[in-house]
Amino acid sequence: MYIVWHDFTDNLVPLSGSDVDIYLKQKSIGEQWSEPKLISSDSTGVSYAPNIVCNNENDIHISWTDNTDILGADVDEDIFYKSFDYSTQVWSEIEVVSSQSVSTSTYSTIVLDDFNNLHIVWHDYSDYSYAGLDGDIFYRRKDLLENTWITTNVVCSEENTGISQYPDIALDKTGYIYTIWQDTSNLYDAGGDYDIFFRKFVGPPQIPILSSFTTNPTQVGNISIDWNNAIGT
Repeated sequence: MYIVWHDFTDNLVPLSGSDVDIYLKQKSIGEQWSEPKLISSDSTGVSYAPNIVCNNENDIHISWTDNTDILGADVDEDIFYKSFDYSTQVWSEIEVVSSQSVSTSTYSTIVLDDFNNLHIVWHDYSDYSYAGLDGDIFYRRKDLLENTWITTNVVCSEENTGISQYPDIALDKTGYIYTIWQDTSNLYDAGGDYDIFFRKFVGPPQIPILSSFTTNPTQVGNISIDWNNAIGT
């Protein structure tokens, strides 16, 4: 089990300094908690609101909000990301996820699918892709095999004119993406108060995988096809 948090404690571990940092602890069955591990080691600003996800190989992926001016992020709040490869026991370098943002980016949530992709959503005040200056929900995906990020997408439609914030994201076994968030937009008679909005993304179908089978296996009867394990059916 892993847990991450942000902490105001000065010099909680060596080299952590007096800024607010992200820490990780782990615990195995029957064992004690580990010592805290400093995650935001390259950060000199305020690091907070971390989110964590792990796969079956115990690889760790962490995102958080940070106002450190690193990798061209400037001093506004951005979404930072770091990962741990369990097989090599090596942490990656920090990456700036919200690199196309020019304003406040905060409160990220991440999830992994079964096709080696990491999905992340956060709320952002940048006027990106005609999103406007109201808070909107942004989305990005990382191909973990190719180690590349796709272009940022705006989850909220142009009809969302209120503040959209605090998103969460989930996937089903077919890879469809579900996002919910808090919103003040007056859509569908929701009024101007805070409501919970939802959107689903259905991506392109997976490339079919063809398998050979014996021709004319029987003279009579029916041939059955089991779709239960077929992706996207």
